[in-house]
Amino acid sequence: MSIIYHFEGVHYMERGGVYPVRDDTLLLISSMKDILKGKRGKMLDMGCGTGLASILAASNGWQVVSVDREPRALSLTRENLTLNDLAGEQYLSDLFEGIPGRFTRAFDLIVFNPPYLKGPALPLDRREELALAGGREGWEITARFLRDVDNYLSGGGSILLLSCREWPVSDLISSSYLDISEERSRSHGIDGEGFKVVWISYKG
Repeated sequence: MSIIYHFEGVHYMERGGVYPVRDDTLLLISSMKDILKGKRGKMLDMGCGTGLASILAASNGWQVVSVDREPRALSLTRENLTLNDLAGEQYLSDLFEGIPGRFTRAFDLIVFNPPYLKGPALPLDRREELALAGGREGWEITARFLRDVDNYLSGGGSILLLSCREWPVSDLISSSYLDISEERSRSHGIDGEGFKVVWISYKG
């Protein structure tokens, strides 16, 4: 029987093979709160995992689209939304590749807690480790995300990106329409990494 966890008025389950809620997840979620309560809109939860970010957004009246490259994560996100009597859309996708074209310029907020560990790509059958493998430098998946993300932001939309503190995020942004407006830094002892949440605004 699955354990049901409680967090700020919502509930969620965790499952083997799906990245669990950890301190990096909570850091990203803490930076979402002001945005979620300040307005309503459509949010993309990229790499949704357990779906906790999706649940919190939906519970605040946002329309939510959840994306992950792991089918078990999408299934768990769907179950966790249902557990809270909430709804959303889920798509199996490696970053933006599987997202329907109708979501172009659709999102007011996109949140992403990307894989961050350095090293070569891990075998696909090691799914729990795959959720952490960010590429040789750790930020390659984040660079791919930033390359395409502005195509999916609405006018005035924002990105909340969790990154390792030493990542050259400003150098990874190639679009002139994206601007780092704020960095909310906090250190965490997760796999020896410190993290920050970077708030990126869309000027298109």
